[in-house]
Amino acid sequence: MYVYSSDGTYLGCSAKPSGTQEMVRCRVISGNTYYAKVISSVGYSGSQYKFRIKNNTLGYARLFLYKDNTKVDSTGIGINSMSYIWGMGYDGQYYTNNLAQPVYDTFPSSRIFLISNHADPEKFMCDDSPTNVTYLYAQTQIGMTNADRSIGSYADGALSEVRLAIFLGCSTGDKIEAQKNLVDMALEKGATCALGWEQKIKQPHLIDWATEFFKSSYLSQKNIANAATAADDAVRKECGDSYQNLKQRYFGSCFANETVM
Repeated sequence: MYVYSSDGTYLGCSAKPSGTQEMVRCRVISGNTYYAKVISSVGYSGSQYKFRIKNNTLGYARLFLYKDNTKVDSTGIGINSMSYIWGMGYDGQYYTNNLAQPVYDTFPSSRIFLISNHADPEKFMCDDSPTNVTYLYAQTQIGMTNADRSIGSYADGALSEVRLAIFLGCSTGDKIEAQKNLVDMALEKGATCALGWEQKIKQPHLIDWATEFFKSSYLSQKNIANAATAADDAVRKECGDSYQNLKQRYFGSCFANETVM
């Protein structure tokens, strides 16, 4: 069985070639028309097909953004993107200049999680002032302070409610410089999909990238991989150098081309 929107956009399908019940998860928007198409290579059964539609609350989106007196100001991501996130049916908001503790505490209950600040493969900076700096690490390690937190300290499955985690910072998906990067650790703890970058990315165009990503997810109902590609293309029109860096994404073991938020 395949599910399409009225304009022919593919939304989801059954993965089982035979059997009884199966849940096909699709994100739909109120007021639109959708079609379920049943295809068989051996003829149709004489029994009736029964469909049950369940309306689930999508959950909460949390964007942790930062603004300082140097080169970082990611707050425009929240300003420009929240209307698209709300349009998809999520509750949520963005937060500015939070330390590692509130980021760590709310990550497991976030359906969409995004953080954007200074970063490297092993850690993300979480500061509320130039003199008060903490980090969200991928793994617990020597050198962490009592105020730092690590994804590795979550219990197995703690992030199973997270549909998408975006670590929007330099080298957060680098597979060489870290034994386990932020993306891989989020997936290991249960996140459905996580997204990072394999090299340094330039701050000025991150806002454009994130805005286009959520815009494409909402208006065009693109899956995560296709929305990321649309965001790349939007940046390419503005800056070819930033485009070359931003397209070097890392999804780890998740299937971003099959996942909707």
